[in-house]
Formats: sequence, structure tokens, C-alpha cells
Amino acid sequence: MNRQLDRVAQWASSVGTRSPFGLVLQTGRSLLAAGTLLTLLTNGPDVLFHTPGGGDNPNCAQAGRFGLYCIFGAENLELARWLSIGACALAILGVMPALSSALYWIAAISLFANAKPIDGGDQLTAILAFLLMLASVFDWRLFAWRRSNVAGRRFIAARVILLFIPLQMGYLYLNSAVGKFSVPIWADGSALWYWVQHTGFNAAPFTASVAWTVLQIPAVSAIATWGVLALELFLAWGIVVARRRRTRFLVCALGVAFHLGIALVMGLISFAIAMIAGLVLAVIRPGDLAAWATALRSRSSPFPFSSPRVSTVAQEVEQ
Repeated sequence: MNRQLDRVAQWASSVGTRSPFGLVLQTGRSLLAAGTLLTLLTNGPDVLFHTPGGGDNPNCAQAGRFGLYCIFGAENLELARWLSIGACALAILGVMPALSSALYWIAAISLFANAKPIDGGDQLTAILAFLLMLASVFDWRLFAWRRSNVAGRRFIAARVILLFIPLQMGYLYLNSAVGKFSVPIWADGSALWYWVQHTGFNAAPFTASVAWTVLQIPAVSAIATWGVLALELFLAWGIVVARRRRTRFLVCALGVAFHLGIALVMGLISFAIAMIAGLVLAVIRPGDLAAWATALRSRSSPFPFSSPRVSTVAQEVEQ
């Protein structure tokens, strides 16, 4: 028993002091920042801060008054937008992650707090950016795209902080699925038919006719609607519990396809990017991408991701 406890202690010490800052983490951070950057580049102050009745005024109620756009004021919204664009670019490039992650979080939380049109992705982006900012306090590199193999006890705190990302993503999917059970249109299988007709979040023009035609069939609408619930429950389970590499591959592939479908059908592009970034940060582990690429190239079996079990999400965070 003592020998086993010693082995566990040695394993915990080696994992805790190993750097969690690797290429996968930076890829997730860059995806997250790219979604914010896309929103800022394609929407000016007249869209982001438009107030019915005239004028471009950011939302400065309560904590919103500390947002970048409220600090700069209505007359300098364009300047604040370009400063936020610069912060996003630094985060994507991975320059001085300890600093650029903090600047990016300011840009993300300001957009969420001060802008008027919100699609849900902005809130998740602000949460994930905050967690990345806290963890990156311990990342003292000049360039985040370089692999870090340096050991240090400061990484223990970073790993603990990063554990909240898969917990956040798992809770998000679980809460989304469970919350739909009590909604009549989700229970009777007609929700997606109504959603493609929604005036605010409706089907994109180039997919509208196809979506409407297919979902007019009651059986198809019911299968698609209930399939969304089943998929969200599976993703919630897989993000937090899945241990096998091939299971995580399935979780990641289904999640990415799901959100690309939402972007295509409903036009929620920034929301899709935020969710995909969250999946990358929550699901992919060290060595996964290389193993998946090798397996896809070899095609030695119908599902060739049968590598040994790896650590659970509570044991290991991406490095």
C-alpha cells in the first residue's frame, strides 16, 4: 500500500510541475480570440452599440461601466474597438501570453458587457478568456507557439485553473440539454422547425430553403430535435468522463460538426467559434492530434484510435 501511495505521489508531482502550456492550449486561445476578432472586424460601433431611437451608446449599467467602451466614452468607440482588435491579434499570435491573455480578456469582457447584440458566444468567450488569463500568469515565455518542456511548481496552480475549462464546457452542455426537457416544443420534437423560422436566429439565406423543406417532415423534425438533446448529453459526459483517446476523438468530432452545422443553418458564427475553441481546450490532450493523424493516415481499421487509456480530465490538463 505504501509503495502504491508513493507511486501516486510521484506521478502527481511530475504532472503538477510539468508545463501545461503547449500547442493545443494556444490553438484554443487563438480560436477564441479569432471569434472576437471576426465580430469586431465585421461590425462597427453603429452595429455593436446601436440604441433604438438613435445614437451609438454602449451598455454601461452596473459593472458594465468598467468596460473598455464605457471608459473611452461614446465619442471614442472606434478607438476602443481598434484597441480590442489589437489585443485579439496579440492573443492569436501568442506574443507574451502572460500579458496578451490579460489584454484579450479585457477586450472579450468589454464586448460582452458593453455591446448590445449578444448571441451567447460572447459570454462563454469572456469566461474562457478569464480562465486562460489566470492560468497564463504562470506562462513567462515570449512566444506561446513554442512548446514548453520546463518543469516548475508554479504550473500546479495553472493546471488547477485549467481544470475549470472542461468542467465549464461539460456543465454548459448538460444544462442546455436538461433545460430543454421541460420546454414543450423540445418535448414534442418540433423545436428545430420553429427555430429555422425564428426572425432573430433563423436559417442563413443559402440554407433556409433546404432546412425548411427537410424539417417540414414531422419524423425528420422529431429525430433532429431529440438528436440534439442526446448529443448534448453525450458531449457533457464525454468532456468530463471520457478516458479513451478514440472516445475523445468522437466527442471532439461530433462537437465540432454540431457547431459548424449551427453556424451554417442559423448563422451563429461567433458562437460556433467560441464553442469549438472550448471543445479544443476541454477535450484534446497531449499527443492526441499526432495519434489521430497517424491513425487516419494508416487506416488500418474502421476506427483505429485504440491507444491505451490516458488520464481523466480531473487528472491531466492539456500541455
